[in-house]
Amino acid sequence: MKLQLGMLNTDGRPVAQADVTRMLGSYSRWKAETAGEAAEGPLLMIYRGDQITMEEEHEMQPWRLGELALTWDGRLDNREEIAALSGAAHLTHVPDPVIVAHGYERFGEAIFSRLTGEFALVLWCGKNRALRFVRSACGTRPLFYAFAGKSLLWASNFAHLVRISGAELEINESFMVEHLVSQPDSHHSPLASIHVVPPNTMLRFENHCFAPPLQLWDPAAIRPLRYKSDREYEEHCRAILMEAVRAKLRSKHTVFAELSGGLDSSSVVVIADHVLAQQNREPERLQTLSCVFEESESCDEQYFIKAVEEQRGIQTVRISEKQQQISSGLREINFTGMPNPLHCADGRFRAYTSAMKAQCARVLLTGAGGDHLFWSAVDAAPLIADHLYQGQFLRMHRSCRAWSRTMGVPYMQLLYGQALPRAVAAARSRTPRQEIPRLPDWLPERHKKAYADHMVSSETRSQALPSVRIQLRELRSLFNMTSAGYTNEYRDIYVSHPYLYRPLVEFCLAVPPDQFLRNGEGRSLMRRAMAGLLPSRILTRKSKGAINEAFSRALQKDWDLMDDFRQWQLCRRGFADPRILQDHLTKLMLGIDPPGSYVVRILSAERWLRSLENVHQEQPEYSLSYAS
Repeated sequence: MKLQLGMLNTDGRPVAQADVTRMLGSYSRWKAETAGEAAEGPLLMIYRGDQITMEEEHEMQPWRLGELALTWDGRLDNREEIAALSGAAHLTHVPDPVIVAHGYERFGEAIFSRLTGEFALVLWCGKNRALRFVRSACGTRPLFYAFAGKSLLWASNFAHLVRISGAELEINESFMVEHLVSQPDSHHSPLASIHVVPPNTMLRFENHCFAPPLQLWDPAAIRPLRYKSDREYEEHCRAILMEAVRAKLRSKHTVFAELSGGLDSSSVVVIADHVLAQQNREPERLQTLSCVFEESESCDEQYFIKAVEEQRGIQTVRISEKQQQISSGLREINFTGMPNPLHCADGRFRAYTSAMKAQCARVLLTGAGGDHLFWSAVDAAPLIADHLYQGQFLRMHRSCRAWSRTMGVPYMQLLYGQALPRAVAAARSRTPRQEIPRLPDWLPERHKKAYADHMVSSETRSQALPSVRIQLRELRSLFNMTSAGYTNEYRDIYVSHPYLYRPLVEFCLAVPPDQFLRNGEGRSLMRRAMAGLLPSRILTRKSKGAINEAFSRALQKDWDLMDDFRQWQLCRRGFADPRILQDHLTKLMLGIDPPGSYVVRILSAERWLRSLENVHQEQPEYSLSYAS
């Protein structure tokens, strides 16, 4: 994690040393490898961060360039392109924020839409005395702001901003409901008084107010890609996957990757091996971490993990079920930021940190996003709906007949019950009723209605093909997930996501959906592209292990903490019916898994609501840094 902090006194009051001390708070103890402050009249900008890449060894932040001051948290994937645009080829060996500052000096705000990577930045222009807050489309680097009296405050750490701003603790009900049943919208926070710099957005603050947000990249504008043969799609897919992983391997030290045995994480690992071989670098420059379950057999994926180990000849670091400390998360409750499902396996990232620290590693690659981009769900209705929408009735009939046989779904049900509503909804720019999920019984009716209304209002208004609307909805869900910042509590780990590489995202949006769904299975294009690289047992696997058994056991151990559900914060604040919620969790504890169990979301939400009582207590040392 890298820390960006700042304040702008809107009344013109000059910043004093006491402001610096107050803004830093507990972060004053962090011995970061790069640290700096810049004060200019009513403006204060603070940065703390460790050096991840070779280019960062001589980094200074905040970076000053004439009347510009910039703090930056992230990695720029198209460094060479931006350096060339800026007319400064010599910048290719300097830190990312220097390249970005030069790009802004030459092109102004237009440069922000050209940046690809995982980043958040704050830029001050002394000439017009304006601030600009920018986040990449994927939103993996967080940035929040709040008003405190006559000051605008911002921070990349949510918990820290809550503390230094003295924010009111009024709950954002929309956020909480979305957290309970899906993934919160990335445009708002759990507290009404703390605001989010949205992903894929530039916010300008000038003359004491924010201008309307500027969207930097439009995924709906991606033009379809048409090749003559499957082989061309497969070759392009493999090449862009290689490019995506290569971009994320930039690091001074060994890079770690999660290896779950699934298609996505395994692909990242074996592709990284090929990239390292092409660069004549040792394969040991990539190490892997695998969560295993010695007590919960239905959760364990070691059969698939071993297939990758055998191919690589390098053992993964196994994080046992005991080390992961799977629990309800309700025993020791500290306020550490956003509602976080990772608190139900609190030892996992501590174990990650310990293993990575032993090899001076900070970068952790994940497989997040593959399911969203490559159509993991086997649902042919959007493909058939496309033919209906375009009036291609013969193709519709042939496709519906073939998929009816493959899926074992009656022809009329597939056509009229699933495909036709999607085609009609696309023509009317609405969300089809079939795509609004059945919400849990314990959620009160008013919240069910509000959630359904939000789903409809957040739907794209363009009259795109039904399959395109599905893709854009999946992409929005992915970016909501990666914007949540769950791993940012663990300061010594810098998490990066190859599947969020923007050229790869654009490729997947441009490819015809029948490349992904074929012969009754999902992810066809990725499986074909990875043939010859992935072990066959992973390439052909159809499902994943579930964590339900492990959480059932955790609930049994922690059942004494459940007490009277009427006293739960979720129930007292009107987010759940106590009787139905108790019945729901009792079934989970007994190993009976109701549809849509939501157990991790329920527990993490309850934990967070209880933690609000401890907002102003000192945050736990492990969340500050293992290295301090």
